[in-house]
Amino acid sequence: LERSALARSCANIEQDMAFCAGVSKQIQQHSNFRRFLNGGYSSVSYQLEAYFKEFSDMFLYAESSSPYIERVTVYAAKEELLNMNNYVKGISDLAEYAFDLDTAAGYWRYEPETDQLVYRKTIYSLSGDTGLGILEITCSASLLSQPLGEFSSSISRQVLLSYNGRFYHIGSSGLSAAPEASAPEDAPLSQQLHTMPLTVMAGDYLPKDKGNSLNLLSLTAFAGLAVVFLCSLLFF
Repeated sequence: LERSALARSCANIEQDMAFCAGVSKQIQQHSNFRRFLNGGYSSVSYQLEAYFKEFSDMFLYAESSSPYIERVTVYAAKEELLNMNNYVKGISDLAEYAFDLDTAAGYWRYEPETDQLVYRKTIYSLSGDTGLGILEITCSASLLSQPLGEFSSSISRQVLLSYNGRFYHIGSSGLSAAPEASAPEDAPLSQQLHTMPLTVMAGDYLPKDKGNSLNLLSLTAFAGLAVVFLCSLLFF
């Protein structure tokens, strides 16, 4: 039961991550926006007109697509383009970047400094041969902590996350760094996400439940057995 619950929680997280990442498609497939990134709107007035007529609604819709999305930004390779309400910035504003295979495919990472998940993907020209910029979708870490907090409560076990050699506790609205000593040496339950190199580990029972192996999942199973037993008495 616990292993199945962990698998469901991870599947739900990956489904939410896929939905947030999918928002990139509406921006990548907007042909006029890609023309803009390629320098097709030469004057500032043309750029402003295009922003207010088309692009602002596109970004607002993208940010409102999921409660986990906090910000959508495109970092344009052409630095001379207008900075559009922080939706479009010059690529030099990125601390580090690369037009590599990982960025072309799209990838997730966790930023512990800001406690946020970031999805990064290259936007290509209409011909598909030139990288015009890099799209970033920034999400709240509650995308992880909310379902995993519910999972932890349901099995009455402590849950830790392992990412890039560091460990994190789950909180009500995000993650917090955990001392390395708190990581279980041999977690009875663990599963790695497919969408990023992050492993969910369920360790010891929570202090309030020490010596008591009953948890929400166990009680649910017992309740189901009780219903079956009562039905058998009624019909037989």
